[in-house]
Order: sequence, then C-alpha cells, then structure tokens
Amino acid sequence: MGSEDDKAVVTQFFASRMSDFDTARSLMHEDATWTIPGELPLSGVYEGRQTIFDDYLGAHTNDFKEITSEVTRMIAENGTVVVEYHARGVTNKDREYDAIYYYVVDVVDGKIKAVRQSLDTQYAHRVLYS
Repeated sequence: MGSEDDKAVVTQFFASRMSDFDTARSLMHEDATWTIPGELPLSGVYEGRQTIFDDYLGAHTNDFKEITSEVTRMIAENGTVVVEYHARGVTNKDREYDAIYYYVVDVVDGKIKAVRQSLDTQYAHRVLYS
C-alpha cells in the first residue's frame, strides 16, 4: 500500500471512530497500540484493539455533554499518517472545550497498527478534570 491508501484508512477511521465503532474497529489491527502522554486519567499505553475501544475510545466521550471534531490536516508517507484534529465541545462540568490534537498513525497492511497522540495535557486536565 502507498501513502494515499494509508491516508484513506486513517481518514475512514477518524470519520467513524465516534459514531460507527464496527467500521472503526475493522480498520485497526488486532495488536494495535494507542499511546497518550502525560498524567491525565486516560494517559498511558493501550495495547490491543479491544482495550483501545473498551478502555479509551469507548470511555473518553463520557467526559462531554457535547463534542464535535474535525480532521483539519493530514500528511502521509508510506506507512505513516500525521493527523491534525480539532475538538470543540462542552464538558460535563459545563466548561467550553477547544483543543487541537496531533496523531502519528502507523498503518501496516491496510490496518492501523499504532497511534501516538499528542495534546496540551495541562489544558485538558484543567478543563476536564480539575
């Protein structure tokens, strides 16, 4: 697969990850990892597709009353896609949330194998958890 194919996999994943778990799950390798830096309650390394969906993607949206997001940019080379992602919403504590995330996504044989997420963890902690 080439960079455009990898980009298509990641585009479909980000389009479906909040609303169509079956599609998103099908795009992720069974042995995938997802790494979130910092000391947030959700920070850490999630190992395996099941754990990623059960313990992170399935739990993260519980922090918000409403949330919208969009991919604002993607850059790809063979096997790696970098995603800029903008999320806006209202937290369960009635706080406005507006954050940019960056993801480095490794794609192997048409499936997401690893995601390394970057965000302003101090902002996220203050708005979501303090």
